[in-house]
Amino acid sequence: MSQSTSIIKSIYNDYGDQVTELILAIQKNEFRLPITKDQQPDLLDIETNYHSGGGNFWGAFIDGKLIGTIGLINCGDNSACIRKMFVKK
Repeated sequence: MSQSTSIIKSIYNDYGDQVTELILAIQKNEFRLPITKDQQPDLLDIETNYHSGGGNFWGAFIDGKLIGTIGLINCGDNSACIRKMFVKK
């Protein structure tokens, strides 16, 4: 029996399509939200919206497949905001 490999790592724009697909699927199918990719411009440029301001965007992977996300935005005054926290069922 083989063991699954899991990892959490910082992700950048090269994962944009996978991030968008995962998040939209959860928003639409699980939560029944009528939301589109265009209504979430932060997903179109992860590096500018999360990394460049002193935050980060992480992906959780099992066997190389993205199964979860969480973003952290620097809000100033030693505070941060959690964004885009989603995990596939």
